[in-house]
Amino acid sequence: YHLGVIYQRTEQLKKALTHHKTSLDIQLQHYSSTDTLLSNTYNSLGGVYLAQKDYNQALIHLHQALDVRLRNPNPTDTSVVYN
Repeated sequence: YHLGVIYQRTEQLKKALTHHKTSLDIQLQHYSSTDTLLSNTYNSLGGVYLAQKDYNQALIHLHQALDVRLRNPNPTDTSVVYN
């Protein structure tokens, strides 16, 4: 996850996507579908797609981030995905 963030901040977007997708694959195997870590990763993927101007993929991933937050039994940080 953090490698993806670093690559995104240094505008190495293809590497960022690769690391975020790998992180998501691992998270989906080991965490609940309502874990906020998944939401963070979906949100990061949406940000990378947004930076690449792939607005369709950005919307898909940002909506997934919101969905995870809203299904979380304690959605205290839901505002994060609205930024």
